[in-house]
Amino acid sequence: MSLRCPLCLSEKPVLLGADRRRRYYQCTTCLLCFVPEEYHVDTEQEKERYAFHDNTFENKGYVAWMERNAQEIATVASPGCRILDFGCGEHAVLSAVLNKKGYQCTPFDPLYSIGRDARGKKYDMIVLCETIEHIRDLRKELLRLWSDVAPGGKLFVKTQTYTDAADFFSWWYKEDITHIRFFCAETFYYLENLLDGACVSQTGGFVLLGRASFNDDLDRRCQ
Repeated sequence: MSLRCPLCLSEKPVLLGADRRRRYYQCTTCLLCFVPEEYHVDTEQEKERYAFHDNTFENKGYVAWMERNAQEIATVASPGCRILDFGCGEHAVLSAVLNKKGYQCTPFDPLYSIGRDARGKKYDMIVLCETIEHIRDLRKELLRLWSDVAPGGKLFVKTQTYTDAADFFSWWYKEDITHIRFFCAETFYYLENLLDGACVSQTGGFVLLGRASFNDDLDRRCQ
């Protein structure tokens, strides 16, 4: 059975290269770089890796980083809107920060059994903050998330992106064994084809996918 891209399902990925632990492929259609399933860690190994990050309220540096992420979200989220923090982590720090700012933020992370009843509802914004690079069934999950975005709502994605495949193996972001999906700018624009009615807007810090025009940049792309 041929190897398929986990996002666009193309059967034409090419081997980008390998390191001591894994092989990496690049899709020639959507340009997603990905790690095949045979190299994925199990959920217990995933939890062990996350535990090293110290993503807790006691880690002032981490909380300050989440405060900066919340400020970015606030530039595109309406006051008091309903937000789903998808992949919130064990301590759901971003959710707490957003709730303090007056948003109605629901944390969700199946790895830690958080927010089991959060799916299947409509949200004004769904946030994936350093989450999308971990998602195994990428296409299915993005389609499901998009179905939970309310009309006029937005999908907020924050992840590191690669700019040149030639530099991929010197990129620190691939060293995390839980990172299995790697995006570039062109990959996000492919999502306009995958997600019905989506318009993509990219800034230096994050990517927005909106169901309706919500700023001048999106207006131009939706025309």
